[in-house]
Amino acid sequence: MSAQRLLRIKVLAAFKDLHLARLQAFKGDSRALDAARVEINSNFRKNQDVSDPEKIEELITIAKDTAIILRRHVVQLESVAENRYKANITKDTFLLDNTEYQDTPEEKLLEFKRKKKGKKSCSDKDK
Repeated sequence: MSAQRLLRIKVLAAFKDLHLARLQAFKGDSRALDAARVEINSNFRKNQDVSDPEKIEELITIAKDTAIILRRHVVQLESVAENRYKANITKDTFLLDNTEYQDTPEEKLLEFKRKKKGKKSCSDKDK
């Protein structure tokens, strides 16, 4: 198989992968689905005359990275009630460990500030 044919297959695979990521990220949101489809198609059409293999590989990498971002970092929120939303988390969504919020009493904060105020910085020692 020629190198040009392999590049064409890679381009088509990246194109398909982007559209699948779009369908996953914006499931059920016809406005977002349409806007993403138009954006993907216009960018591929804009670059259809590129013939330099290195530039094509670079564009394929950008398309793959974009698909990863759509899958891992775009979270769709769905309105369930007034001022309440449900996050549609997928198996690909990147999640961090959740740490509990601990409300610190005001006197502890003031105590910390007082301790910090009494300490001298390195530049103050020379004076």
